[in-house]
Amino acid sequence: MFAKLEMPEGMTGCSWRGQDLETVDGCVFAPAEAVDDLSSHGLKLVEYQASEEDLVAQAEKEKADAEEAQRVREEMEAAAAAKKLLDDAKAPAIAKAEAEVEEAKNKLYSDPNVDNYLEESLIVTQKIAALEALKDG
Repeated sequence: MFAKLEMPEGMTGCSWRGQDLETVDGCVFAPAEAVDDLSSHGLKLVEYQASEEDLVAQAEKEKADAEEAQRVREEMEAAAAAKKLLDDAKAPAIAKAEAEVEEAKNKLYSDPNVDNYLEESLIVTQKIAALEALKDG
């Protein structure tokens, strides 16, 4: 990264750490790390300019970020497609399990025999657990 600094009136050249710096139209171009030193001698910062290395590094980073984003997007699409296939494959089993749960509930609530209530409650609970496991798995 380079900095463009405006030289004070009357100044015709500038050096930093023993190196003469390029001057054009009253401005000097220096490494960014020289700004504090040169500012203390009356030069005023005009702007920062990216070096060729900075531009190349930025372009490489943008390319790598775009490739990573594409890879993540493809992974997410593949995962969504796999989930849809799995959900589609499980749909008939889920529908059957839901029907069995409803049938067991209906039997539980319609049976007048209180002695069967505990056993039928257990059956309903087991069927609901199996249904939930099918949905989650």
